[in-house]
Amino acid sequence: MTRTLLALALALAPAALALACTATNEAHCNFRGGDEFCASAHGERRFCSVCVAEFDGCADAAPDAGCLPEGSSSASAVTTDDPSAASTAPSSDATGEATSGTSSAEASSSSSATTGEGSSSTTASSETATSSTSSDSDTAGPSCGDDMAEGQESCDGDDLKGMTCAQITPWSGGALACADDCMSFDVTGCCLGEGSDCLLTPNKCCGMLTCVVNTCG
Repeated sequence: MTRTLLALALALAPAALALACTATNEAHCNFRGGDEFCASAHGERRFCSVCVAEFDGCADAAPDAGCLPEGSSSASAVTTDDPSAASTAPSSDATGEATSGTSSAEASSSSSATTGEGSSSTTASSETATSSTSSDSDTAGPSCGDDMAEGQESCDGDDLKGMTCAQITPWSGGALACADDCMSFDVTGCCLGEGSDCLLTPNKCCGMLTCVVNTCG
């Protein structure tokens, strides 16, 4: 009889111990709104699982059917492997309230719009730069060497502005030229013409002329 009672006591001991150690955790998400509580209080850990103790039972992945909280079904569980579900699943903002994410289609549309605006701006900038370059070319200042005496240039190539040796030197003959910088005249080709006084205005007589009795002739 004693042995029978002892065997019965040993058989009931595990069940009694389990009942003695079991206590309801009222802070668990299973008793505080399930997934909605997790999304609001723990952000990315938005799935309530009765198989998880830490973080008030909130997990970052949908639980198996056997770990769903009371009142939930496996159909309501959202897996993180579904891109569309992940993009629209609620997330927590700075205030702790659940907010809805932006779908991939909306993000793609926004990206395309932004790219279009960037291309338009680039084209406009390019056209503006081209217009500015053309304008600068049209309003460019004098250019030495184009045979056109302009602006501050004294002369340019063959354009001497009508000047001759006689107008700027004491020598009436020869050929006046323009200096390389277009800012002065080259008088090395100027000489004394026929009948010039070669004593008072010393220089070589032009061409085959010679200085005889102080006169080029």
